[in-house]
Amino acid sequence: FTIVACRNKNKVNVKEYTYNYDISYSEEGYNLEQLIAQIESANNVSFNGASFNIVNNNSEVVECIDGNLTTKNTGVSQLVLTNEGNKITVNVNVKPTMNVLASYEMKQGNSQSISVKFKPESAKESYEITSSNPDVVAVGNKNIIRAVSTGVAEITVTSASGLVEKFEITVDEVIYKITYEVNDENLEFMVPS
Repeated sequence: FTIVACRNKNKVNVKEYTYNYDISYSEEGYNLEQLIAQIESANNVSFNGASFNIVNNNSEVVECIDGNLTTKNTGVSQLVLTNEGNKITVNVNVKPTMNVLASYEMKQGNSQSISVKFKPESAKESYEITSSNPDVVAVGNKNIIRAVSTGVAEITVTSASGLVEKFEITVDEVIYKITYEVNDENLEFMVPS
């Protein structure tokens, strides 16, 4: 008996790619075209504007609608993008964002509290605040910083997951300082308030 091997002319060789995509949580979302452009650049390939079918294994982290990725929470979601000739597995890692609020100018001797917030609100992280020059700006407990002397210090806020925000604080000299000692002899000269 005879065996004849024939190649199926209609069979398409599927090229497979894997891509890790680290993004920050954003209420504005991300454009899928930009992601595909990054994958093309990383693999030195062109998909020529091909449209892809998308399967998402975790829509609680990332939602994919009408060519946009919307971050819903922190974590990992795997997207599988397929068309006739390509299969792209994208591991999307959504990290929290950190917002730091502080005044960038202080007067010598004053203190302020630094506000550190994470998004989404479910992302509770520990963080550390450091000063490049503690002789100018000293970091205390409970996010309190104190202007010790005139000059400039860089404040760095670092989260447990590696998010970093830096900013400079300029400490100005106090132009004048009035001290008044109150005792029985001069009490009558004090302003009532």
